[in-house]
Amino acid sequence: MWRREISSKPLEEVLTQRATQVLDLARQKAIEDSRETASADHIMQGLIRLNAGVGVHALRTMGVSLEELDQCIARSSNEEPTGTSQAAPFDSQAQEAIRLARLEASELGHRYVGTEHLVLGLLRESQSATAVKLHSLDIDTPGLRRHIIGALRGPRPEHWT
Repeated sequence: MWRREISSKPLEEVLTQRATQVLDLARQKAIEDSRETASADHIMQGLIRLNAGVGVHALRTMGVSLEELDQCIARSSNEEPTGTSQAAPFDSQAQEAIRLARLEASELGHRYVGTEHLVLGLLRESQSATAVKLHSLDIDTPGLRRHIIGALRGPRPEHWT
């Protein structure tokens, strides 16, 4: 029953506080970049800016340098600024990554969407610079999922608050 709940509830009702912060930071980054929409890469940049949560922890334990990933995303953005928007809605890639994050949460039996699900959704989306870079580092969905499950089951690192 909870699997239906997570997909049928409004996104705002299933996001954790950190996941909400990530999406807000993604929109802010899009506005800073003078983009009318926030992309999947902006979501990853929101995760990097927040620098907290299970998703970030899992990437770091897999050897991903978030700083290098951020630089790679910045270099890959060769689009011309399109103007600013107060709302910066999510583009189709970002919407797909969020949909996949909800699916990941459901498949893992979770009733919420956290940073860990956002990272999995971004990786599964596969077309963004984020996904391309992670795949080039041999980060795959099953491996990332295993690290996330391990992090959720294991002791919490001291820097998690």
